[in-house]
Amino acid sequence: MWMDRNPVHLLSSGGSRAIGACTRRVDGREQSIAAPELVLDYHRWMGGVDIHDQLRMQRYSVQLSYKTKKYYKTLFLGLLDMTLVNAFIVHRHYREVNNKRPPKHFAFYETLMEQLLAIDSPEAYTAIETAIRAQDRTTSPGRADAWSQSPARHSAEIDTGHRLEENPDTFAGEQGVKRRQRSCKVCALYKVKPRKFTKYYCPECSDGNRRKYLCNVAREGRDKTCFSIWHNDWGNGENIPRLLLDAQTAQSPATIASRQEASASRYSGGGGAKHATVKATLSRMRRGTKHATVKAMLRRMWREAKNATVKATLSRMRREAKHAAVKAILSRMQMRWRNEAMTRRM
Repeated sequence: MWMDRNPVHLLSSGGSRAIGACTRRVDGREQSIAAPELVLDYHRWMGGVDIHDQLRMQRYSVQLSYKTKKYYKTLFLGLLDMTLVNAFIVHRHYREVNNKRPPKHFAFYETLMEQLLAIDSPEAYTAIETAIRAQDRTTSPGRADAWSQSPARHSAEIDTGHRLEENPDTFAGEQGVKRRQRSCKVCALYKVKPRKFTKYYCPECSDGNRRKYLCNVAREGRDKTCFSIWHNDWGNGENIPRLLLDAQTAQSPATIASRQEASASRYSGGGGAKHATVKATLSRMRRGTKHATVKAMLRRMWREAKNATVKATLSRMRREAKHAAVKAILSRMQMRWRNEAMTRRM
């Protein structure tokens, strides 16, 4: 224990308890205070520990990219991260003292992986390359050949001429006007949990109102942004890995049909709506409203409405209806149906 302004408890596997001196600022003046050598060593090297932790907790962390419930696996992956970071720090220092350009963190990891995977047997190399080509990797054609070359070649992104733009749709938030965020296409294919949202989309890859929203940051476990993966690795969405597409389409027929109907209704102004979908929508409206008269009218609409009439009416309601105007619109619909009923009776 060392008595500073307050008691300081130290636990160390090494170091010296010999008394030295450290500097403290008291009343605007520097004073020399007696302190054990162990305290001086701590002050001298604590910055290096912080840098080590920052490098270890970045997006290249093996421990953070692999989730497990076994504590010993987490402990092992943490020790592996520490070993990798120590190797990077030593290698960077070696190049600096030899007047060489220090490597980037990711470039060092790429070189290390290539060296760990290096093999001398041509037969083994051929077998591995054949197995890799047989799988749908998340790389565009030709990237597998460049994978065994220098890191500088295939780490550079290809300029496709596409640029991200902000979503023009806005809404009034508590702190002013904000831009609406949508689900990222790449994160959705990778099934990232929790879901990731972004306000950026690619106009060149979009089809009218069906915008392709893409993150402009690298998510945990990946070294590239979703924008780069979509354009460089997946060829502007033309070469999406089959495994991801199969996982997306492996859903129940009812779920797929429901999503298709919702999409058609959203982008066609109601023209793509089906009778069952419209009735479900009216039922949902009936459950959500609190006005007793409106609830009764919606209940009658749900029982008596015909397909063509409801499609046209629902389309107009979606374009025109406001909260205060819903009652008036439903009232006009009720009057029209009464007139039609009287005409049929005559």
